[in-house]
Amino acid sequence: WEAFARYGDMCKPREHGARAVEILPDSKAAIVNFASYEHACAALKGLQGALIGKITRPGLAISWHKRQDEPPQKQTVTHVEKGPKERPPFFGLWVGNVHASLVQEEEFRNAFEKYGDLCNPQVHGVPSVNILPESSSAFVNFSRYEDANAARKGLQGKLVGGAGPLRINASDLMQEYEQQQQTQQQPGQNQQQHPNLKQVGKSG
Repeated sequence: WEAFARYGDMCKPREHGARAVEILPDSKAAIVNFASYEHACAALKGLQGALIGKITRPGLAISWHKRQDEPPQKQTVTHVEKGPKERPPFFGLWVGNVHASLVQEEEFRNAFEKYGDLCNPQVHGVPSVNILPESSSAFVNFSRYEDANAARKGLQGKLVGGAGPLRINASDLMQEYEQQQQTQQQPGQNQQQHPNLKQVGKSG
């Protein structure tokens, strides 16, 4: 759900009477509930056709989910299924201790841009920086993993533009990428060790 949360505040059961995400296993789909119509619209446009882990391949197909108890113009729910489109990958950082009332967004953005290019919303389908007032945090999205990783290390614990000390973690999508990279490296290591094991068997 982090991919959707980048676009704005999600619903809370006690306040809105709906969960942020409702998984529908029988229909291989999900309902994502936003607290704001504008944020839902942004997510609908930005994540259309996006890849989010293995379960969304070949890509998200997002449409409005009609609810009978709400007028269409106030609808804030998206219906998520599989779809054919694909966008370039991006690598997001979750950044804690970012208070919307204190942070200077331009200075905050510039501090991360020093490490590399941030995402282009029209190309990657996600905003470069998305500040989340409710959780006093933000998502910063890079177009290259190396740049995101460098920013994570370089700005950890720093004070930047009225925010901080920053607590920076890789987003779920970036963590998945790192796990995939580790998995791909393991077969090569096993192949290097395997001949040695055979030699030990022969000599014994």
